Amino acid sequence: MPIIGYVCPPGGEAPGRQNHVEYCLKDCQQQCVTPPLLAAMWKADTGNYHQGDYISASMLAGSGCGRQVMLERYQDFYDLPTKRYWPFRGTHAHAIIEGAGDIIAKYGWLQEIRMATKLEYELPQPVFDEHGNWTGDYDSSKNLEIVVRGTTDAYNPYSRTLTDMKSMADKKVEMMIKGSTPGTYSKHLQDSWVAQLNIYRYLISKTEIPDWVHTAFKEHGLPKLKGKLFPAPTKLFIQGIAMMSHPVSGSKLAHKERGKVTLYDIDHVPVWSIEETEDFIRPRALEWYRALNLKITPPVVSKDKEWLCRNCAFHEKVCFPAQERDSQEQSSD
Repeated sequence: MPIIGYVCPPGGEAPGRQNHVEYCLKDCQQQCVTPPLLAAMWKADTGNYHQGDYISASMLAGSGCGRQVMLERYQDFYDLPTKRYWPFRGTHAHAIIEGAGDIIAKYGWLQEIRMATKLEYELPQPVFDEHGNWTGDYDSSKNLEIVVRGTTDAYNPYSRTLTDMKSMADKKVEMMIKGSTPGTYSKHLQDSWVAQLNIYRYLISKTEIPDWVHTAFKEHGLPKLKGKLFPAPTKLFIQGIAMMSHPVSGSKLAHKERGKVTLYDIDHVPVWSIEETEDFIRPRALEWYRALNLKITPPVVSKDKEWLCRNCAFHEKVCFPAQERDSQEQSSD
């Protein structure tokens, strides 16, 4: 269930009050966001196809809170406009890039390819009622199947290049360039970024080439792609989009600090094998299926990720993570 309205911020008409979107757009006398911008934010939020039991590559990559996603999908909520602005700004940047897709289409670039593949598990299939709710029963004659999905930002099957756009604050750019927050796979790139790009690579390799792609490439005088499925990309890039900079993984970038310019080498995105990626996806897809299809509430995020709670619309309303963590620690003593 998408957001249904907004919370008045400090300095607003009635700080803390929950307002339906129509009130914010039409009746508010002390607007914190002008109606044209708020309407665009609202449209981006409610038009997002990541709804219901949709399991995406970004979710599988593990950058967010499972409980928050579940609550946002199935429970009405209000949020501060400022908290909804950052994802909107990223959507806006992506839309501008997509709008220039025709310029590079003649070189083989494809944008916004929606992909899906089905994973089968040696587990019984849950039984659902006519409303799509799990009955609590299982059908042991059928194996569980889970569909995972993703949408590429930009992919070129000829050069086998995949590029993913990441909106980020300028501070994040500095951290990426200097490698000041190292992850498991790279000192420059977040683990979730590396996982997400490799999940896209996996999904592309499972996606049939649609007829419209063959037709478009033929019109551009490009050679016909061989085979039934898209070739898996072998070069993965993260394109940062910040206010003042645009770092790219696998590149050299000059960074100026205190009047001195230093050249930094940003790591390439490591490429996993298709088998390694499926091993990564399978347990995570099962966790998301249990949360979104069976409505089994995911655990709260761990202590090191409690910063996610500060920006959650459900924090200290229907979800009390600090208390849950304390209770779990006490029960384990």
